[in-house]
Amino acid sequence: MTTTTQQPDFLAPNELLAAFERGGVDPRVLGSDRYEVFRNLISGLPAAWQIDRQSLLDRLLARENSAGVPIGHGIAIPHPRYPLIVPSFPSTLRTCYLAEPLRYSEASRFSQEGAAVDIILLLVCPVETEHDQLLAQLRTLLETSVLRENLRLRVPPSQLLSAHRAASLSAAHPMQGNPT
Repeated sequence: MTTTTQQPDFLAPNELLAAFERGGVDPRVLGSDRYEVFRNLISGLPAAWQIDRQSLLDRLLARENSAGVPIGHGIAIPHPRYPLIVPSFPSTLRTCYLAEPLRYSEASRFSQEGAAVDIILLLVCPVETEHDQLLAQLRTLLETSVLRENLRLRVPPSQLLSAHRAASLSAAHPMQGNPT
């Protein structure tokens, strides 16, 4: 008889918070089109991000050329169709504010055609399953929490992290405070 070890169906919300904290904030990414924005976003990544930057750029652009990823409210989560897997690198989520809004000509299930994006959240993970789980959690938090509003207001990074921490804890314990 063989046994297999199964991974959990979901990651704890604190994993998303840790990825968010590791990624930091880029307050002003320049560029007038997706290529320039992504190139500048990637070139501005911390040196500690020891990843193949050209491969990441190529993968982001390939995905964007086939289907953009705006999720609404001026926010996009560009990610390669096949995630850039960096085995020795912990999951990291970087918040990037664009100097000028970037227009998306196509609609997605999350936003309308012609949507302007001025916030990009870049997710890099060590394994594909973690990428998928963190991406799903991030989308849920952006639909249901104060995180989206705080991103829109461009609050200082320390306050943004506090809002994200509160939203993560709320998502982890939705019944907290309710008597059973």
